[in-house]
Amino acid sequence: STNKFIICQGSSIMQVASIADSVREYLQEQEGIKPYNYDGYQNAQWIVIDYGDVFVHVFLPDVREHYNLEELWSDAAITEVPDLD
Repeated sequence: STNKFIICQGSSIMQVASIADSVREYLQEQEGIKPYNYDGYQNAQWIVIDYGDVFVHVFLPDVREHYNLEELWSDAAITEVPDLD
């Protein structure tokens, strides 16, 4: 079962795909971890990467707002991480 969701967004489909690629590349190169599966690169509005107990969701802002996963899992503990820029 999934224990954590990581939710972030990019400002364009190119940025969404780049963020997802960076996550996959970093975890494989630094930790030797490959995802079990991933989906969403076809339109790159919402890419999900399945690491078993962790799912990484990378959204376009309007798609993130529409699906509102944070509200769907409102009983979960949420940790906000500030933008790095």
